[in-house]
Amino acid sequence: MYPKLKKNFFLKIKPDKFELCNPNILPFANLSINETAFDIFSLCDGNTDVDHIVKSLLLKYKISHKELKIKVDDFLANALQKDITVFDEKASIIPYDFIKGSNKIYYPDIISWEITDYCPLNCLHCYLDKKNSKFIALNEIDKILSIIPKCGLRSIQITGGEPLLHPNLGYILNKLSDLKIPVILLTSGFKYNFKTFEILNIFKKTTNSSVRVSLDGNQKIHNDIRKNPQAFENTIDFIKMLNKQNIPCQVAITAINQSPSDIENLVELLKSLGVYYVEIGLLVNEGNASKNKLPSQYNNKKISELLFYLDKKYSDDNFKIKTVVKNKDYTCGAGLQLIHITTNLDIKPCPVMDFKLGNINLNSFDDIMKKSTELFSKIKIPNNSTCCGCAFEDDCNGCIAQALNKHKRLLKNCSWFESQKNYIFKTRGRYVL
Repeated sequence: MYPKLKKNFFLKIKPDKFELCNPNILPFANLSINETAFDIFSLCDGNTDVDHIVKSLLLKYKISHKELKIKVDDFLANALQKDITVFDEKASIIPYDFIKGSNKIYYPDIISWEITDYCPLNCLHCYLDKKNSKFIALNEIDKILSIIPKCGLRSIQITGGEPLLHPNLGYILNKLSDLKIPVILLTSGFKYNFKTFEILNIFKKTTNSSVRVSLDGNQKIHNDIRKNPQAFENTIDFIKMLNKQNIPCQVAITAINQSPSDIENLVELLKSLGVYYVEIGLLVNEGNASKNKLPSQYNNKKISELLFYLDKKYSDDNFKIKTVVKNKDYTCGAGLQLIHITTNLDIKPCPVMDFKLGNINLNSFDDIMKKSTELFSKIKIPNNSTCCGCAFEDDCNGCIAQALNKHKRLLKNCSWFESQKNYIFKTRGRYVL
């Protein structure tokens, strides 16, 4: 019998761990496994029978053949029961590339991909303040698509600007669908046409993919933020069309100065419109938000309390509110689990961290991720221990971008920055970010 991992399962090697992954199963995501489990799963290629798996492992594990055979049989039986592996009677003809990553370099689990910086809106809180109306070209699209398979992605976020307006959006989504990678497409839902929904219909056959619409309040609040009197109406119509065509839709709300009741009313409306998931996030003071000096009455503590209340009141089997909040073990994974690719092919640690690790046109992807691994493996993530007593302790916890932003704008004597400035200085070539 020839064991093999079931469809869409793969192994991912990281410098500090081994993972069993299946992005098409939620909430499975990436499951850490020990080295023994990795060694066995790595031989479940459909071309190696159980006896040869045991023989291959004998050199490493200094136990008797009989004892090792029992352990391997038990392990494979358990994996079969959990629907991770299958057994074929004959060896597979088609090779299966199911081992991703590297023990020396971190490859991302999530890529945020900015396919255009053009947008018909100029929102007050947008983290982009400079828009060059650039659309990533087809040859550049193919260049990025070529680096994706080796990463072993959990998901990819297609963003902008306004990605719905990219002329090759259908090509991008179809290629990602072929790779079986869940896609989250981030949009304002402001400008679209009938062809838009023909393209987005691919989400109905791509497991765990969805459209994430940005909506921040009632008609007045949303239109004021978007600086357009038609913004709210257009976005609501867009959400209705997604629901009508059974295209999965989630909504992202940025908490600025809306009242809790404003946000609750919006959540109630979204649930009635067929949205299945709502995420409420803090304002990030970059780009337009910084230029416009937007104030915000929310921090992590207030958001957590609001999320808990809304979840208890509105969540059910068909509607969820993100309630995961930062704790002492939280890390956004910038530069290690997450990277952001801009329209000019710069790679950044995350969408709102303003420095680049390299450029795909100028540097190899491996070299860029090696540099990112060396840097972000050394930087200590802001946490309650380092930041204890700081007024912004909860806001920065786990997020390098927030900590850099607070240091730059509000807190020159930041204890976290002082402890990490040598790494940051070497990266940026200057002391203050």
